[in-house]
Amino acid sequence: MIAGTGKEKELLERLTQITLENLENENFGGTELALHAGMSISTLNRRLHKITSKPTSLFIREIRLKKAMELLMQQTDTAAEVAWKVGFGSPAYFSKCFHDFYGFPPGEVRKRMEEGILPVSDESPATDEANEVSLTSEKFKKPYQVSIFIGLSALIIGVAFFFLAQRAYFSYQRVDQEKSIAVLPFKNLSSEEGSQYFADGIMEDILNHLFRIGDLKVISRTTSERFRDSELSTTEIARSIGVNYLLEGSVRKQGDQVRISVQLIDGKRDRHLWSENYDRKIADIFFIQSEIAQTIARELKAAITPLEKTLIEKAPTENMEAYNYYLIGNNYSGRSYDEQDYSIAISMYTKAIELDPGFALAFTRLSICHSAMYWFHFDRNYDRVRKSREAIDSAIRLDPELTEIHVALGYYYYWCLLDYQKALAEFSLAEKRLRNHPECIMKKACVYRRAGDWRSAREYFLLAYELDPGSTQIAHNTAATLFLLGEFKQAEDFYNKASLLSPTFIEPYYYKCLIYLKWKGNTVQAREEIHEALKYREGANHPLIFEMAALLDFYDGHYQEAISFLQSRDIEIIGNQFFYHHKSFHIANIYRIMGEMDLARYYYDSARISLEMRLDENPEDSRLYSSLGKVYAGIGIKEQAIDFGKKGVELMPVEKEAYRGIFRVEDLARIYVMTGEYHEAIKQLEYLLSVPGTLSVKLLLLDPTWEPLWNLPEFKTLAGKYN
Repeated sequence: MIAGTGKEKELLERLTQITLENLENENFGGTELALHAGMSISTLNRRLHKITSKPTSLFIREIRLKKAMELLMQQTDTAAEVAWKVGFGSPAYFSKCFHDFYGFPPGEVRKRMEEGILPVSDESPATDEANEVSLTSEKFKKPYQVSIFIGLSALIIGVAFFFLAQRAYFSYQRVDQEKSIAVLPFKNLSSEEGSQYFADGIMEDILNHLFRIGDLKVISRTTSERFRDSELSTTEIARSIGVNYLLEGSVRKQGDQVRISVQLIDGKRDRHLWSENYDRKIADIFFIQSEIAQTIARELKAAITPLEKTLIEKAPTENMEAYNYYLIGNNYSGRSYDEQDYSIAISMYTKAIELDPGFALAFTRLSICHSAMYWFHFDRNYDRVRKSREAIDSAIRLDPELTEIHVALGYYYYWCLLDYQKALAEFSLAEKRLRNHPECIMKKACVYRRAGDWRSAREYFLLAYELDPGSTQIAHNTAATLFLLGEFKQAEDFYNKASLLSPTFIEPYYYKCLIYLKWKGNTVQAREEIHEALKYREGANHPLIFEMAALLDFYDGHYQEAISFLQSRDIEIIGNQFFYHHKSFHIANIYRIMGEMDLARYYYDSARISLEMRLDENPEDSRLYSSLGKVYAGIGIKEQAIDFGKKGVELMPVEKEAYRGIFRVEDLARIYVMTGEYHEAIKQLEYLLSVPGTLSVKLLLLDPTWEPLWNLPEFKTLAGKYN
């Protein structure tokens, strides 16, 4: 089939060129090709299939194999060397693919050339992709198996035309049976109370095995989780998720015995393909998980490479009690970003390691939790960073080939050291073995965002969402990135998606308030989001909602109402990774605007005492320097206020951290305006309005803090430029 239009040929030429430029990159697949081509993976798949009747993975593989033939015919490299040059990580797998494509192994190329079976040609087999869009059916993808006889040419052409005529039908069948699968939450049939974590852990381990099989498209757990206890039919669930196959299962654990029941379902036809009951001792759990994953691959005709098989069959521990603690740790570390959950997870992983000091996988999870404690400011002591690194080193010592080591290192370099290049490298290495895993894609997006590469961050977040549309965190982070970039309508849509997925996840309501303030200067819409959040117990006690409700009164000039509201709750600290506010600071700020300076100084001093104590415990916390700088400015200690504001910026500059850094610059601008340094304040605001961030002219005109600037010519010029 030949490309029908010039545009189609142009597209194929461009895609072929992009693939050739990235040929040595083993990890270069459909996802990366889509990003380089500036389109979504679904758009790429659709357009390529329309033109070539091939999936994207096959399109790329054929280019690799054609280039391999070209290199082998030059007779300068061994087959193994060629395998690496064309992006096959395993020479054995390269040999299999080559044989499947050409009908003979790569080692026979020279022999066939000498025998005259292969033409000696300077043509590049890798460059004809744009002209000859698709090959004939599988029987005719082996042009060198048959000697060419003139007398048979007419017959061959006739048969070829017959198969070409049938191509659309067979291609449709292949696409219709794309090897896409979702693993639905396993039912817990155990009588033991609180044992759901065990069923969830079994399901997640099987899911992770499937992620290792590059020939499968696997949907993440977060998307599948939406259908726990769903009353929808399997056909409806498969259609909703966008997969062809579903795996259902149940787990019954009693003493040292376990029964795992699974069934593989063709979701499009509502047909059971395979089912099995495994009645074994718990000690056999890893064999069962491996057997299930490999059976699914066989049923779906998915190829498993030798490396993938080795990884799937590898048992992480022989100590079942240690494994049980490991699963409990996973349950806590995966449920939220709360300090308590991470602390419990750390204690569970520690117990697992005490029972089995050789449990490398538990060390990687332990490292990630220590990194999280540092990143989210639960413990900014450098000892926490040391513990994270020590856990990784232990895992490396025990099992240097473990894929999860790269995941843990990615978090370590990102969350602890802000070493973005190393973090990206580690997440990419993990992604090679966990193909299209949304977590790897999302974390790369997060790293790009912190590094200030906003275009890449945006692309990777949108890609992560496309791979895992059921993930609240991916939807939330995608929204946050779009909000910072000023794409307010899209950001609003993604925050709505996050709220729809998890109504009791409160942060999207808070950030939608910020959207309406930054985008429209609209406190009415912002208040509507506060009311939505307050419908839930989690919202009523959430510090960010508490602070936003008071700020909206402040912005609307309802000063006494704001003070009364702040004093009515026991919440003292409002903080996250971006800022650390004491409630007394807000009360003091309102009294200052009201001209009640004695009361303002009293509350500023109250905030000062608390913040200084906190700074003694965490002397490297940039948030505390910025907050103390604002407090000193309110008290009237001008020089120290500015010094502390600058120190906050120095510890967390935008060049080092593009997201957190903007909060330190904004705090410095507030300090300047509070101390009468209006020119310096406007300089900082000029910078903040020129980069992705949380400020806008509309928000500056809402907040009375900035009122001293409003009538200045410099500010009016600024407002005209950025409004």
